[in-house]
Amino acid sequence: MRFAITSATVVPNCSDVSGTGDEPAAGRTAVIFVRPAGVQGYFYEQPLHFPTPHTWQANRVVVGDDRSPGQSFELHVYAVSDAYAKTLKQTDGSPYLVTEVPGQLLTWTAVTRNDKPGNC
Repeated sequence: MRFAITSATVVPNCSDVSGTGDEPAAGRTAVIFVRPAGVQGYFYEQPLHFPTPHTWQANRVVVGDDRSPGQSFELHVYAVSDAYAKTLKQTDGSPYLVTEVPGQLLTWTAVTRNDKPGNC
């Protein structure tokens, strides 16, 4: 099934992101990144979870900071090797910028930050 992001396009600082698509084949992991408009790189967020067939979710995705309301961002989902996903996971909890993602882009969407804090 083709990947898509189905959650809102106006988002708080922290929100759950969801969509449609199938879990990647063995040896690959789907991960989500946040890319601020105008930045040449991606901030790693987390691996996706696949709670039911053909659906995925990422909980508590952080988009920007307290200075970000009204700004544009992009959410990107990539399929990367399990080894690269493991390396990325070691950075959980802190902003981690990568300039290139060694993987396959599955989907992306543009979002705008609102002034709400969200659910973190």
